[in-house]
Amino acid sequence: MRFKAVLLDIDDTLFNFRQSSFEAMQGALARRGVRFTWDDMAEYETYNNALWKQLERGEITRAFLFPERFRRYFAARGLPCHLRCFSSSAEFNTAYLSGLAQGYAFMPHCRELLEALHGKYKVFIVTNGDAFAQRSRIERSGLAHLFDGVFISEVVGAEKPSRAFFDAVLSAIGPVDKEELLLIGDSLTSDMAGGCGAGIPCCWYDPKGLPVPEDLPIRHTIRNLNEIPSILAAHR
Repeated sequence: MRFKAVLLDIDDTLFNFRQSSFEAMQGALARRGVRFTWDDMAEYETYNNALWKQLERGEITRAFLFPERFRRYFAARGLPCHLRCFSSSAEFNTAYLSGLAQGYAFMPHCRELLEALHGKYKVFIVTNGDAFAQRSRIERSGLAHLFDGVFISEVVGAEKPSRAFFDAVLSAIGPVDKEELLLIGDSLTSDMAGGCGAGIPCCWYDPKGLPVPEDLPIRHTIRNLNEIPSILAAHR
């Protein structure tokens, strides 16, 4: 069956989230007199990633996740107490998101892919990112005109990988056979698990060449975004 629409994740699929996140962290901490390196980034990510996995499983809320990731990281680094309390962590989260909202470093071949898809397929964004930051990044990127719709979990009211999120997306884009959709993303837990669970054909963006898990019926695996047009063309 011919693919008619593509569902694309943003962070670490189209945009280099790690680069933008590092720059946002570095800037926000520098204004507080704290140095932040890539080694520090790796430590922060252990707390941030673990909390996002809890959010995906429905164990915590965004309101808890956003300040808590910084509170835990600041405590582990032994930063001053005024940075480690919940209210100050919430304030820092606002500063971090303001910086993140300005970052839109592209993953390799991002722009070329979107330009190749434009006019041939409907292209929809599906993301768990913060609504303010994601909307700002999309606008600043100059790519907004290449998307037919943007679905942000904070606005939808459900997170990837929940069935509720994908049901809302399918309802919004109108009558469509799921086999005419292709979901592309880098996350096994939010994108691939969610898409497969909703019965949508999935393409795993795996630039590191990791083993494909046997418990997920992933249709396609790519290491570079420029592989996508040939996959779509093969189903014409």
